[in-house]
Amino acid sequence: MKNIFYLIIFATFSSCNLFNNYTPQDLTKKPELKELIGEWKLDLASYNAMMHYGYKCNEVKLTLYENGSFEVVNFPNVMNKVTKEQYADCQSIDGTWSLEKRFSKEKWGVLLKFDKYQIYGENNLIIFEVLMENKKLILRNSFLDYKDLDSEERLQFFKIEHHDSSK
Repeated sequence: MKNIFYLIIFATFSSCNLFNNYTPQDLTKKPELKELIGEWKLDLASYNAMMHYGYKCNEVKLTLYENGSFEVVNFPNVMNKVTKEQYADCQSIDGTWSLEKRFSKEKWGVLLKFDKYQIYGENNLIIFEVLMENKKLILRNSFLDYKDLDSEERLQFFKIEHHDSSK
């Protein structure tokens, strides 16, 4: 009986990701712009989430440039909820980006502002929270509850590390 009790306790805590080191964490300081500039790719769970919502985008890539512009390839149209009117699944679009302070704590977000002529629907803004996971920055936009950092109902980008082969 004692073993069953311990099994229940362990299952409860492990299902809440208490011991999961991969749960994203809020930043404790403002990220440097140079940490954000570059190419970002979606993680595997984001593709699964997109498929759940009917998006069939492959090889989604976001590039943040030093001059405040960005471009994104094969981006799912998650900014505008699907209505009776069907929007295109994936779009390659560009616009401007900025680092924004979020809420009252030390929370940061990357705000993407798309050029209106390139999108379907009314909304032309989307914000990605800047979080830390495994000591690396990630960009995350949650579909449902932005407070649930364990949810896989999201788009989550990780930065592509380019290794200098000349060394």
